[in-house]
Amino acid sequence: MLQHYLYYHLPLSTHCPHPDLTFTSRTTYGPVLRCTDERTGKNMKLVYPAMKQWFGYFPPPPVTHRLHRDPQLYLVLLGTLLTGIGLWWLLPAGFAGAAFAHPWLLFNMLLLSPVVEEWLCRGVLQGELLRQAWGRVRHLGISRANGLTSIAFVLLHLVYHPWLWALAVIVPSLVLGYLRERYANLWLPIVLHSLFNLTYLLAGLPWAQSDVLR
Repeated sequence: MLQHYLYYHLPLSTHCPHPDLTFTSRTTYGPVLRCTDERTGKNMKLVYPAMKQWFGYFPPPPVTHRLHRDPQLYLVLLGTLLTGIGLWWLLPAGFAGAAFAHPWLLFNMLLLSPVVEEWLCRGVLQGELLRQAWGRVRHLGISRANGLTSIAFVLLHLVYHPWLWALAVIVPSLVLGYLRERYANLWLPIVLHSLFNLTYLLAGLPWAQSDVLR
């Protein structure tokens, strides 16, 4: 049966990876190779099965950015620092201290959740939405795919957070989704997600709070 051929590993050429198929066209964004079956004359779509977009590699960015030269990344890091200071200043002392008493909770916040949530949201969901032309439409620099994914991200956090805390994650989610598209990978959103959680934990440690400083 002629189905499920590799797309991203196929060269841009005038042939298909099957002797009975003739190359017709290759779409710009969707992981689809269009071919014609020489036996029947019918057009076919051969879809890439491994879902490379689930790991952030689709669509490729129009410009390659270098981390150490990207001012937008430095703005994100500065915003993370200022957010940590704000949490330290505004919230009760030791609000996150309980996490350090439970190693599993610490592991979940710093490693497990960032990996799983980023793969499911920025990888699978946003990747699938970006396959659609309307999902790549941008408003104020934010794609519709990113916006819808961020809404889903908020709803996911409603399961184990109060609504106000869950609503607060929409800004970090939009940032992570933006960088996922900007760099076409998931490792940067995963690292930043861990950094966001670490900033929250450090700001909420009892020893990090001082009535004199506050």
